[in-house]
Amino acid sequence: MFLNDFPTEILNQIFTHLSFIDLSYCANVCQRWNSIIINYNYLSTFNIEQEMKIPHEENQNASSFHRKLIYRPVISNLFTFVPNLKYLRIIVKKETEELKIAKQLLQVQGKTLEKIIVDSPPYSNDQPDGRFHDETDLIHDLTDELITPNLRELILNARLPIVSIWNEKSRQIIRKVTIDVGHQAPSNCWSCYYCFGNWLKVFKMCGGMVITDNRAEEDAPFFSISRDVQIDSTNIKSFPLVEYLSLRTNIFENRKEFVDLLLKIFPNIKQFELETWTEEYSCSIDVIVDNLINLEYLKVRVWWCCGYKYQQYSLEQLYINDNIVYKIISKLPKLLSIDLEGHLEFSDTCLETLNNNKNLQNIILKHGGIAGHKINDKSYTQPIIHFSENALIEFAKNHPLLEQLEMNIGQSIVPTIEFLTKFIQHCPKLKILKLYVIEKDVSLLVDDKFKTSCTQLETFYVGKSKE
Repeated sequence: MFLNDFPTEILNQIFTHLSFIDLSYCANVCQRWNSIIINYNYLSTFNIEQEMKIPHEENQNASSFHRKLIYRPVISNLFTFVPNLKYLRIIVKKETEELKIAKQLLQVQGKTLEKIIVDSPPYSNDQPDGRFHDETDLIHDLTDELITPNLRELILNARLPIVSIWNEKSRQIIRKVTIDVGHQAPSNCWSCYYCFGNWLKVFKMCGGMVITDNRAEEDAPFFSISRDVQIDSTNIKSFPLVEYLSLRTNIFENRKEFVDLLLKIFPNIKQFELETWTEEYSCSIDVIVDNLINLEYLKVRVWWCCGYKYQQYSLEQLYINDNIVYKIISKLPKLLSIDLEGHLEFSDTCLETLNNNKNLQNIILKHGGIAGHKINDKSYTQPIIHFSENALIEFAKNHPLLEQLEMNIGQSIVPTIEFLTKFIQHCPKLKILKLYVIEKDVSLLVDDKFKTSCTQLETFYVGKSKE
């Protein structure tokens, strides 16, 4: 029996154990193999770290730090062209070697690709944009008409370095942009050092603006655009197809001029993610709700800022409270999804406010945030939440379209089977339900029989937060 005579089930078993590079060679064996590999999406994802890093046993003598930076030798014919491959997801760190490898793959495969998604691996340690140059400019290759002539859609989930001015094709194909313009300090804190030089680079690369920078040092922080920097945005060039923008920055606290420019570059934002350091949570929210009034999706993460370095700040300024939820719901009437994580302080007023938007499909209100600094005062590690059972049931009645709910329900509620049954009945579309309680063992209250009886739920959890 020849390999080509093997049943599809046997070939699938073989292909699942092969690397991306090995599969690319297999896809050139014959038309049948190519069809199976393409149709079963075996070549849909290229994870550079998994494919190219030297395994641990081959690198025993290297320190743990240097081991992460060692890659297999990249040869000129590493990749082979795969006919009919139209979709590709590239997982790449913002590291020079990985960017070079991704560029080499595009040089070989780019001509057939119609859609590309660029992702970052979880917990990747990105480097500052200033360390990159033309040979690591992945965005240029992604949007080069000669390299990707058939590309119709580009999703940038990864924080790629922006080296050259974005071309006209990029404005026609990019649907989602992720930009990191925060300071790259290991502590993840930018309260005393605003990296506005990175923002100027972003504005320059978007094209059309004339920027005059009169600062004494190029990378020095500045606090007055009118005095230190002049920006003429008369001929600004926009990205009209971008509806999803993800930012890691601190400008939303007190830099309205930069926000105005950002909204001119991306005028049609409907989905917005923000990772930010802030001295006062409500300031960042104010800028969002006053400027992005057509939002349908909102996700905000703030750094946890407790400890001796932040004693000058009041923790109350960082709370996500009833007032924050009111601002969001009252000023963003088109909102379908809200995802907030940080220091929580809620009462029934929060639920009553959410009831004003009956179109919400996803609600995430979690106590947590972006890990930044050790919290010395243990009282800060617990949310302050006082929901009543009646208010939660009324909340369920007002959200018939709800598909996902993740929420800390606080100190006052014991989620019994009777309560959960009522709650779920009022949300017929609910697929994901995670309710977090504080220091209560509810595992005995919600048994496996009840879990299996809720057939509509794909994910179900009631108990202490796992974070």
